[in-house]
Amino acid sequence: MQVEAWDTGWSAPVVLDVESGTLTYDETTYPYAQAEMTLRVPPEQDVLNLLDPRRGVQIRVTLGYRAPGAGAETHRVAALVLWSRTVDRPANRVQLVARSAESKVLTWMPVGSESKTFTADDDAGPAIAELIRWAIPGAVVRNDLPRGQQFVTGADTLVVGIGDSVMSAAYDIANRAGDAWVYEDGLGTWVLRERPALAGQAAAVLKVGPGGSITSSSAVLSLEDFANVVVVEYRWYDGEQQTRRGWAQVASGPFSVAAVGRRVYVERREYKGSAAEAQAAARSIVRRTVTRGRALRVESAAAAYWLRPGHTVTVALPSGPQERHLVQAVQFDLAGSGVMNVTTRLPETFTIETGA
Repeated sequence: MQVEAWDTGWSAPVVLDVESGTLTYDETTYPYAQAEMTLRVPPEQDVLNLLDPRRGVQIRVTLGYRAPGAGAETHRVAALVLWSRTVDRPANRVQLVARSAESKVLTWMPVGSESKTFTADDDAGPAIAELIRWAIPGAVVRNDLPRGQQFVTGADTLVVGIGDSVMSAAYDIANRAGDAWVYEDGLGTWVLRERPALAGQAAAVLKVGPGGSITSSSAVLSLEDFANVVVVEYRWYDGEQQTRRGWAQVASGPFSVAAVGRRVYVERREYKGSAAEAQAAARSIVRRTVTRGRALRVESAAAAYWLRPGHTVTVALPSGPQERHLVQAVQFDLAGSGVMNVTTRLPETFTIETGA
């Protein structure tokens, strides 16, 4: 494992002596990737001064494997934006937090007369890419969304202007267009893709017993993040306050509103939008919230450094059948232990109805 700091104005990267830390990828949070680490205070004050998040410093993480009697195989798995640096005395420790590039776009807003206007003629993927490159000129964007995903209805418009969060607008477009997913992969590439709803081919096998790597597990049933009804409300000012809203609810299966009642999540957005667009966004969100009532968290002694949210894993615990789960989050230990923690969600099959 190696962690280093880097900036384009430096002659060479600075290798950091990390004592402990984690690298996390999580589909439910923005930014998508985040690293937290502790290191000793460098003996050179100049090195400490370089770790200044205001200057755009990058934190690079390289992880890999070393087989007995063989060399190491390593790969750079993250190149994140340094977000904060805290120096603790007399402990003489430095706490660093680094995040993927969503953190930069989340705080970028147009000013003055700057604005972008989208209509029913615009496609979701190119529109999102345009917003990202507006905030980060030259950003690398991989658009895997299907063509023809409209997000503005009729003669309506979506205007992103002064005071609006460009990242929030990108997420809003993704929801309106369907269950699209927008994230920066932690290595500099923005990915626009459909969010996996069904289990696919397994990227890893997690099991206990001989040949298995699971050291502990925690199966959680909770209402904390679960919702089977989502309401999206658009609010904007156009001479006077305007509001449009739409809802979506699970209409079949064991977690439908008829079977278990309503568990409602409400999201309010400060953009112009129609009731139809609010319904589309609500439909996209409820697909995810209804799958979050059951989570499995496992610790594995054999880190799969390629594993990411959206992948499918096969899970076999001491009791119960083998199951195929979608990865919701994966966290890697940066202390060299080779341990990872995986949080999964179980795909569900259901129908959705919407209204305004």
